Amino acid sequence: MRWGVRTWFRDEPYAIELRGDHLVLAAPTPRHHPQLWNLLRDRARRSLAAELATATLAHYGAATVTDTMVADLLARGQDAALHALLVHGAASDLPREAWERFVRGDASN
Repeated sequence: MRWGVRTWFRDEPYAIELRGDHLVLAAPTPRHHPQLWNLLRDRARRSLAAELATATLAHYGAATVTDTMVADLLARGQDAALHALLVHGAASDLPREAWERFVRGDASN
């Protein structure tokens, strides 16, 4: 899966390459194989989100998302990390203030 400079959590991938056991596999396209394209894209997004969410929580030494974490990520323009936390479900216990801050995109306290 390649996004190039595109944003993984918002934009469509640039290309999807299939590889398998010495077989030449035709690459899916969103036009000719839309269901396969969507399935592979969504699976890749979940995988990227899981890795980034885990790394983000580890960076802050936290097990759950906090208001301070959201404010810091917003202030540093770390949209991908914020979306990863939401997609991966690490924000399930998100405090109301942190959720409101995320929705507003407000980095100030």
